[in-house]
Amino acid sequence: MWRRIQKFLASFIPALVLLVYIGVMVCLLNRWDSMVAVTLIPFWAWAAAGMGVCLLSWILFRGIAAPVVFTIWLVTAIGISEETHGLVRELIQSVDPKTVPADAEILRVVSFHSTDEVTAYDEIAELQPDIVLLQGAARNEEILEFSDRLFGMDGAYLSNGRNAILAKGEFINTQEAEEGEAIHARLRLKNGFLIDITSLQLPPCIPTRSIWKPKTWQHLTERRKENRSQLRLFLGENQITRSNTARLVGGGFNTPAGDDIFRPLESNQMSDAFKKAGEGWGNTYRAKYPILRLDQIWVSDNLLPVKTTTATLPGSDRRAVLSELIISASEE
Repeated sequence: MWRRIQKFLASFIPALVLLVYIGVMVCLLNRWDSMVAVTLIPFWAWAAAGMGVCLLSWILFRGIAAPVVFTIWLVTAIGISEETHGLVRELIQSVDPKTVPADAEILRVVSFHSTDEVTAYDEIAELQPDIVLLQGAARNEEILEFSDRLFGMDGAYLSNGRNAILAKGEFINTQEAEEGEAIHARLRLKNGFLIDITSLQLPPCIPTRSIWKPKTWQHLTERRKENRSQLRLFLGENQITRSNTARLVGGGFNTPAGDDIFRPLESNQMSDAFKKAGEGWGNTYRAKYPILRLDQIWVSDNLLPVKTTTATLPGSDRRAVLSELIISASEE
């Protein structure tokens, strides 16, 4: 009798885990708002759970089905997880470093979310940025002093209380969001190149312990819709068509990478800088043991990411994002 039960469970449990795998993959591919509780959970977490059940099934009941399903989860996790891609790029770079053309114009962008009264000005300065996006910004006088320290007379800064932009260049147009969740500016570099910059801090839409409760599920669904609409509003209706104007959006999206709220950015032909050229462990939250990539930098196609990393700075529960971009404007 026990052998029959053992044989049944050796097939039934892996089959059930395989159905979960199919369901998760379908949800990830379609990103339905109604299935936000499934898609907000990082795939590596789903894979860890699936592989754990398969391993336990094999230990208890043996059979070939459990190792097969285990392998499916493992291969898929390695193939689609951004964490894996970043670590592989870092390894390749250490073995065969890629070189940047000597005449390339490199733009260094730092995005940092400060959650402490003391912002990590010294550490940010060491990164030698050309543009700094701050969320949870400090007092205006402190930002002005920091801007002078970074760029001297060649710099400018903007702040609306929660967000700030510091840059080497001249701001020629600015706009603040009504509720202070973002600040927009057009920056003109010394060479005349224009960059439309947005520094933002969206409301959280992240997995929690109560994610499976109907009330939490509904709240996350509505929050995703609101954040996606807000991003669409920030971007405006028109795509950039001029080769001498770029667009850069960065800050605290407060939603795991790959979620559907990023669709407006993709529709505007923008790219996630870490997905394009990320190296190392790209997650930013929480700083000590980051498991979610809530802070990102997105760029238009005339800003080419060559390297994007994260850095642990004091005064925050998140890691900063540093992206090196090549200005790739073409002649019209």
